[in-house]
Amino acid sequence: RFGAVIAQTPPGLHYRLPWPAGAVERVAVDRVYTLEVGFRTSNAADDGQSAPEPRAYEWSTRHTLGRYEKDGGEAVILTGDENLVDATLVVQYDIADAAAYLINLEAPAQLLRAAAVTACRSVIAERPMAAVLASGREEIALEAADRLRGMLAAYRSGIRVKAVYLQDIHPPLEVVEDFRAVSSAFEEKHRLVNEAEGYAAERKELAKGAASERIEQAHAYTTEKTRRAEGGAGKFISISRAYGEAPEVAARRLYLETIEEALAPVRKVLVDSSRNGGHEFFLFDESGLAVGLRKALSQSPDAGPYVETNGPSPD
Repeated sequence: RFGAVIAQTPPGLHYRLPWPAGAVERVAVDRVYTLEVGFRTSNAADDGQSAPEPRAYEWSTRHTLGRYEKDGGEAVILTGDENLVDATLVVQYDIADAAAYLINLEAPAQLLRAAAVTACRSVIAERPMAAVLASGREEIALEAADRLRGMLAAYRSGIRVKAVYLQDIHPPLEVVEDFRAVSSAFEEKHRLVNEAEGYAAERKELAKGAASERIEQAHAYTTEKTRRAEGGAGKFISISRAYGEAPEVAARRLYLETIEEALAPVRKVLVDSSRNGGHEFFLFDESGLAVGLRKALSQSPDAGPYVETNGPSPD
């Protein structure tokens, strides 16, 4: 009445003074309103004359069909690492205080839109582009809603923000091709890194296997040498004991074994000088069998007879 609020009455039958003394402003406080930021949804496609609604709105194409109209002045936002993104969001709100909504604000819708844009830009400006485009969307929406509530409370607007939904956020349409090239480069980088890590892991495991094999071979070589040394020592001890018990027999045996080992690859001739100064020659082939006998007689007439035989070589 006369420009002052005198009451906030519930629905029903009420009386007032006629204009210009009194006036009634009706506010639907039980209604949830929707504010579109960064885009507008028109009803142009419902008149039957406009182009049909597309099946899907893709960020990489211009929205020239359907009811979706982008507002570039609100949508373009600068990220914390100085990259541009297009962000669109939806604000759901209702009227908590009708008097404050009508009296304190001259243009409530414009104020709410400006505050929503400011809140969204301030939140995105604190984050790098990678976080904005990937995992930080829900966090951005929640923080933008909190900041928007704080600003509206400071303005005593009577508006209560129920939720803020980040509808879409993506690079500007003008840099789609460049962004795809950067994305492809990142994917190629990650692919090469994964291949390099896989190759490094493979080589590492192969090196571990080779090292284990070398260690096992070294252990086997050590064991073999130790056993051979122990066997040689045991053999030497046995020979020493045998020599102590029968020196002549042991010495003769060692001599024959040494000759057998040293002259293994050559033809051997055994000479028996005990028969009246005569010499008998036993010739043996590679298999150790005698192939013939030759006798060299001395000039003495009483030399022994000439004997030819075949058979295995004597020990």
